[in-house]
Amino acid sequence: MKKDLMSLISKVKEITASGLPFMEGKEKTDLSDGEVYTVVEYGYLEGDDKEFVVLTDGETFCYGGSIVTDAFKALDEKLTDDEIKELLAEGISMKISKKKSKNGRKYTACEFFPQ
Repeated sequence: MKKDLMSLISKVKEITASGLPFMEGKEKTDLSDGEVYTVVEYGYLEGDDKEFVVLTDGETFCYGGSIVTDAFKALDEKLTDDEIKELLAEGISMKISKKKSKNGRKYTACEFFPQ
C-alpha cells in the first residue's frame, strides 16, 4: 500500500477507536443546568438515529443532546469556518438552562456567551 493510504487508514482507525481525536485522553463530563462550559473544539458523531455534537473545553469532553447539537449546527450554518476558528481560539462559552414556558411546559435552552 502507498504511504499516504496507510496514513489515511491510520486516521480513520483513530476516529473509530476513540470517537473523535480530541476526545482521546480526556475524561467525560456532563453539561449541568446553569453551568457555563467553554468550548475550544467540537465535532459530530453519528448516533442511532441522527448526528450529535461532542464538545471539549480542552480538559474534558461531553456529548450534547438535540438542543445543543441544533445550536452548534446553527453556528455552522451562520458563520464561516474562519469565524468559527476565531471564536474557538478564544473559547465559545455556553450555558444550558432548564426553563419553563408561559404555558408551564418545561424545556432546555442553550445560550452562547451568557452574561
